[in-house]
This record gives sequence, C-alpha cells and structure tokens, in this order.
Amino acid sequence: MLDPDDSTSLVPRRRFLAMLSGAVVTAALAGCGDDEQPAAPSGPPVRNFTIVAQNIAWDRDAFTVPAGTEVTATIDNRDVKVEHNLHIRAPGDPKSPLEDGPSTQVLRFTIDEPGTYDFLCDAHPMMDGVIHVV
Repeated sequence: MLDPDDSTSLVPRRRFLAMLSGAVVTAALAGCGDDEQPAAPSGPPVRNFTIVAQNIAWDRDAFTVPAGTEVTATIDNRDVKVEHNLHIRAPGDPKSPLEDGPSTQVLRFTIDEPGTYDFLCDAHPMMDGVIHVV
C-alpha cells in the first residue's frame, strides 16, 4: 500500500504517465501529416487538347502528353473582358499571351523530359493544374 506521506513512491508512476502521454501525443500527431498524393496521370497521352477558361476556372486540371512531341493546346477563354493565358512551368517556359475573352488562342510546345509540370493562368494563379509528360 502507498503511504500518502511518502511522495517518492509517486515519482515513478508520474514519470511513467508522462512518458505514456508523450507517446500517445506523438502517435496522434504522426497521423496529421500531408496525405496529398501526387496527381495520377489523366489518361493516355494526347498531342492536342482544348482547355476552357470560364468563371475564372479551368474546365480541366490535368493532361497527359507524350515526351519529345509537339503538343497543340487550344485555350478557349469564355470570360467576357477577363484576361487569361496558359503558362506551363516546364523547360522553355511555354506560355500564351494574356488576352481578354471571349477569345481563342493556340499554344504549341514540346517538353522533352518526362515528369509532372504545373500549369496556371498568370492573371489568376488559382487557375492551375498539372501536365504529365510520359
């Protein structure tokens, strides 16, 4: 039986409870990491695609294109008096000029190195997505 006047008998128990609490908190926080996975390829590679800008948003957020092949992107800006462009963050920095809608532009580009590259509208960076080069 523990002597209520003997505080030394409680030290090991307190130390154990502190260590146990620390382990529980560590385990709980380990489950709070970033679960976001890289975007999966968006289908078979295409050499031509159309992307529509409407209501300050793209109609698609992923494309798959072949490496080392010229690709033609048609940018269909349906937002009246709102400028958009397509800017691909890849070697060569392919991008179309900012242009008020409604308008249609064509951007031709080649990406030699396979990988995943971001694209966006320079005027509206929240309009973004990825291009998978395979």
